[in-house]
Amino acid sequence: KPDELARTICFLLSEESGLMTGAVIDFDQSVLGAGSPSKPKEGEVWP
Repeated sequence: KPDELARTICFLLSEESGLMTGAVIDFDQSVLGAGSPSKPKEGEVWP
């Protein structure tokens, strides 16, 4: 949602975000990580 994205960006631009280190902010629920395949299946395209 645009309002959620805007709030996250405002937070990241604020001084409060200075305490964050090594964080992953998953905007579209498609972050690749542990357990993810190393490449897309045949005919599949990653975002």
